Amino acid sequence: MTTIKPDQAVEAITPDLLFRLLGAAHAVTERLEGALRALGLTSATFDLLSELVNANRPLELEDLMTRVSDEPSGVGHLIEGLEQDGFVRRMPHGAAESGVRVVITARGRGSRLGLRSWVRCARSSGRRWSGSTPQPWNGPSQP
Repeated sequence: MTTIKPDQAVEAITPDLLFRLLGAAHAVTERLEGALRALGLTSATFDLLSELVNANRPLELEDLMTRVSDEPSGVGHLIEGLEQDGFVRRMPHGAAESGVRVVITARGRGSRLGLRSWVRCARSSGRRWSGSTPQPWNGPSQP
């Protein structure tokens, strides 16, 4: 196997290799977007849910907006959609009427876990991703 030093990497990329890499990236993106669609999500809404899960606490609307985007109106629209679909809920916070916290619901947390388990299965299979779609996580199985 030939080892390529980082400063030689750009020179080693042939047009054929570049197009193959771009094709692979496009295929992975399409598969991921399909998996998200099966859960009722987009990459943008998945990013919002991920921020809420990673924070492990409700986030103020302004804080969430700064974490995921420069466009507050776009984030507000995404949160409205997530709330309508039951993935998050908004709660008043503080004395000001404008104070709002966003809380992830069990459905939101479950959808994110469902996608993560689907990706884990796809990685561990050692094969190309099959046509399977992720299923929302419904909590621990009952004995």
